[in-house]
Amino acid sequence: MKKVIVIGCPGSGKSVFSRTLHDITGLPLYHLDMINWHEDKTTLSREELIEKINEIGATDEWIMDGNYGGTMELRMSLCDTIVFLDFPTDVCLEGIMARRGTQRPDMPWQDSDNLEPEFIDSVKNYYSQNRPTVLERIKKFSGKKSLVFKSRQEADGFLAKLRSENVIAHYDALIDEGNDPVTDPKPLKDYMDKWDGQTFIDKMQLTPEKSVLEIGVGTGRLAVRVAPFCEEFTGIDISPKTIERAKEHLGGFVSIHLICADFSEYDFDSRFDVIYSSLTFMHFSEKQKAINKIYGLLNPGGKFVLSIDKNQDEFIDIDTRKLRIHPDKPEEIKTHLKLSGFENVEITETEFGYIFSAERK
Repeated sequence: MKKVIVIGCPGSGKSVFSRTLHDITGLPLYHLDMINWHEDKTTLSREELIEKINEIGATDEWIMDGNYGGTMELRMSLCDTIVFLDFPTDVCLEGIMARRGTQRPDMPWQDSDNLEPEFIDSVKNYYSQNRPTVLERIKKFSGKKSLVFKSRQEADGFLAKLRSENVIAHYDALIDEGNDPVTDPKPLKDYMDKWDGQTFIDKMQLTPEKSVLEIGVGTGRLAVRVAPFCEEFTGIDISPKTIERAKEHLGGFVSIHLICADFSEYDFDSRFDVIYSSLTFMHFSEKQKAINKIYGLLNPGGKFVLSIDKNQDEFIDIDTRKLRIHPDKPEEIKTHLKLSGFENVEITETEFGYIFSAERK
C-alpha cells in the first residue's frame, strides 16, 4: 500500500481517514480540494487538475483524498489501493453538519454555517445516484486492492490494526537484523543508560515483596536488572519476536510473566506496586488514556516511573522502514500525570531524556 486513493460521499470522513493513514504510514498526503480550489473559490481547469494528478501519480508514494468523478478512473489507474468509505446517508449527513463553520485542513477556506440545499441534496442522493458508478469503477479496476468500509467502526478498526502491525513489523525486523540490547557490548549499554540507567531503576524503590510491570519490555534490557529485586515481574510487548527473545534472557528468574499484546487493549487481572516504561510512550497517540490506565493498574501508594526521549522527530527512519511516532513533551506528560491523579510528580533530566516518577494516592 504505497499509492492510495480515498473516496466516498461528502461527510463520510475521507480527509480524516486520509490524515490518520498519513499519520500511520508517513505516505505523502494530497487533498484534491486543496489542489483544485483557490481561496477566491475559483478552480483549476480540468486539464490543469489532470496534470497535477499525473504529477503526483508519477511519484512512488502518496495518498490522494477526494471524489472528483471526472478524474476518478485516472486516479484508480495510478493507485495500488482504493479506499471507499461506503457509509449510510445518515452518517454522512451527520458528518456534514458536524463540520459546519470549521476551518478544515483539506479546504482553502472555512466552511459556512449555512449549507446550500443543493449540496445537502447531493449527499442525500449519493447512495442512489453516485454509489453505483463508484462500485462499477472499483469492479473495473479489480486488479487493484480495494478496501470498502461500511461504517466508521470498520474504518477505525482497520487503521488501529494497521498502526499495530507497523509497530510489530518494525520491532520484529530489529530482532531479525540481530538487534538485542541485552547482549550489546558495554559501550552500547552505557549509551542506552543515557536515557534511563541506574537513576531510572532507583526511582522505582524496589523491594523483594513488590510486583512490577514493564510496558514495552523489549528483549529485557531493563528487566534483567529489575527482576532480581522484586517478588513478581510482568512484562508486556507488542512484538512476538521480541517477547520470545525476552523469554530467553529472563528464563533463569522465578515469577516472570511475559505477555505479547498491545498494552492499550490488554485486560490485566492484577494490580502492581511498580509500573515503569522507557522509550515506549512515543508509540501512544492517546497518552492521557494510557496514563489513566496505568494509574488504575497501580496499588495505592504504587510508583510509576517513565523515561521519555528529548528527540522530537515524528518518525523512526531505519533503512526502508518508516514508523510514525508521537514525541513526548515533558510539560504535557506532567499535566497528564496530574490529571490522572498522580501525586509527588518528579522530573529528572538525563543526557538524552527525562525521567518522571509519580505515586498513586
